[in-house]
Amino acid sequence: MTTSSEHKSESRALDVKRIGVAVVKQGESLLVGIRGAGQVLAGLHEFPGGKCEPGESGEDCTIRECLEETGQVVEILDAIYHTRHDYPHGTVEIEFFLCRLLSPGKAPLLGNFTWVPIRDLPQLKFPEANIPVLKILYEQHLQETLRGQ
Repeated sequence: MTTSSEHKSESRALDVKRIGVAVVKQGESLLVGIRGAGQVLAGLHEFPGGKCEPGESGEDCTIRECLEETGQVVEILDAIYHTRHDYPHGTVEIEFFLCRLLSPGKAPLLGNFTWVPIRDLPQLKFPEANIPVLKILYEQHLQETLRGQ
């Protein structure tokens, strides 16, 4: 016999949203936007990304969402981080990928995305699930800066 808590666990597992996120790096900057009014987590900073379609890989989702949100075609260089996070509005499973532009400067940026220097990341407010990724990116940036001196 299945208990009500087992039913809740099963239905909660079905409610997990898979998300692909593009961490697009160009030189010393990253492509960052701000979530608009009326969106979940409005006013927080974000990297391009969104929900995976059924059967879509995290990589394919990341490339598609980046193009839809920013107008930029990217190539995935590496997987950065994978996490599952519970927010009040639901559970998300997020894959973060380091990306680069395939044709820098060819298409204008769409939406509210702009290039932000990596050194400015600590001053920005991102959703909780992004915090480990921000730490990784900032620490890598510091190491690269120290090596370059």
